[in-house]
Amino acid sequence: MTLTEASSGPPLRVTLVIPTLDRGGAEKQLCLLASGLGEWGVVPSVVVLTRDGPMRSELDRFGIQTRVIGKRGKLDPLAYRRLKRELAGIGPDVVHTWLFAANAYGRAAALSVGVPVILGSERCVDLWKGEAYFAIDRYLERRTAGLTTNSAGVRDFYVGHGVAADRIMISATHTHTAPAAMSCLGTDADPEYRAYLRVKVTEAIAAAKANLVPARVGFGSIDARHYMAVRQWVRRPDRIASDPFGNPTVRANMHAGRVWEDVTGEAGPEDPELSMISLQTLQGEPIAVLSNLSMHYFSGVSPISADYFGLYSDALAAKLTGDKKSARPIVGIMSHGCSGDIWRVDYTKQTPPEFETIKIDQYVSGLIELSMRALAEIRYDESPRLEMAETRFRLNYRVPDAQLLQWSKGIVEKLEGKLPTTTIPSSHTY
Repeated sequence: MTLTEASSGPPLRVTLVIPTLDRGGAEKQLCLLASGLGEWGVVPSVVVLTRDGPMRSELDRFGIQTRVIGKRGKLDPLAYRRLKRELAGIGPDVVHTWLFAANAYGRAAALSVGVPVILGSERCVDLWKGEAYFAIDRYLERRTAGLTTNSAGVRDFYVGHGVAADRIMISATHTHTAPAAMSCLGTDADPEYRAYLRVKVTEAIAAAKANLVPARVGFGSIDARHYMAVRQWVRRPDRIASDPFGNPTVRANMHAGRVWEDVTGEAGPEDPELSMISLQTLQGEPIAVLSNLSMHYFSGVSPISADYFGLYSDALAAKLTGDKKSARPIVGIMSHGCSGDIWRVDYTKQTPPEFETIKIDQYVSGLIELSMRALAEIRYDESPRLEMAETRFRLNYRVPDAQLLQWSKGIVEKLEGKLPTTTIPSSHTY
């Protein structure tokens, strides 16, 4: 049944089933979906399998009917019966379940009361699952409409455990010297690279699972301001630059500080912290280190390259390994901070002299030296408690008015399917 078909008759009723309404990624996605379904003439409802939680307020704000079943323990036949009664009473056209407990209870209950369309959802690579759990996944997947997910990596993980491919957290850096994994900024995604990337992500997940050991964790950081400076500068009121539409609206932009006569100063302070999460075996042997730095990219390297992020990851792993022989590889990872407004050249003319001619290998060597100093100061916890903090805020952003949209459509039509050759449309664009 499509939304178009539903709109010509009684409204489509969709019930979303999830284990809890705690704060989490799946819970947030469910609330966003439920709150938006009304715009399509759909009547949403939510059934919470185990317990209520703080995300309930989001559903209440949109007047979405929410019921809590109160399941206790892994196996609760009474909760299953209550869930069947709830679904039979709601009479949904679609049941969409989220995460394993709700996928198992919810899909089975929906099948037993004859719901026409049943979908499951997986949002994580669940390394904790044993073969019995995957058997349940496969059994229910074959008897329902399919499985939705939020990444190719999760899909490939479940394909590897017998879930049909036609039924399914990656931390990314960026580089200017590699194929495109997504289409943006006038560059089409490379289909061969995307396929290769999915394979490598899946292999990494499988390798991580194969190397699981009890671990302790520690956190540390060190000041790396010597290796970066702000690249976003504020322009003088009489030196405003033009935006991509040819209008003089750009008051601040990257690398404007190269011409001092055009600017008044930096747009703000840099984030100088090189932070680290270190994992070790309980005996103190390194397992992995995740570092984070806000320096944008090194640039000037030849393709194909993961820029300084990839070099740092390999160099840190090699440094931690040293001459020791390990039964499992030590993993170094560099994630990418705020990833926008910080570079290695200081336009206040205080760039360290060696940075004028520094090579990427030398730059990475300096970061590795800082990292080893920070790692030496870390204290480890063998029983850490994981928590999450979240703050929501609104951002204003520019949207096109009707006149600008009409003008833009005219530009695109004249391109006749070709990519533009200039930033600001002109006669040379065509």
